[in-house]
Amino acid sequence: MQSLRPAVALGGLLIFTGCSSSLQLLSVTAVTPSTIVASASATPITVAGTQFNKNMSVTLNGVGQPTTFVSSTTLTTNAPANLPVGTYAIAIYDNEGGLAGAATLPTTFTLQVTAK
Repeated sequence: MQSLRPAVALGGLLIFTGCSSSLQLLSVTAVTPSTIVASASATPITVAGTQFNKNMSVTLNGVGQPTTFVSSTTLTTNAPANLPVGTYAIAIYDNEGGLAGAATLPTTFTLQVTAK
């Protein structure tokens, strides 16, 4: 099994991916919604940004979630049902590798789960 490598750690990293001749800067601009209510059903989450690809997946506190590549600017996933109340770090991983460098993001992206 191939290990996951960070592509964009929304808790503070931008990662450059691509071949050595043309690096592409990934960015994340929003996670919607940023707050959800604890529920017995899964809740859709949308991650907006740039330079996403079909090999990327979303994680909540480091746990990979089934992810849909919508476009180079949008990834979607679901917050699992019965997620305990708390704050979850959201990160994007490139399942194919391609990690080439990193820089700091000014914003931390998290998902806040609140009680009903």
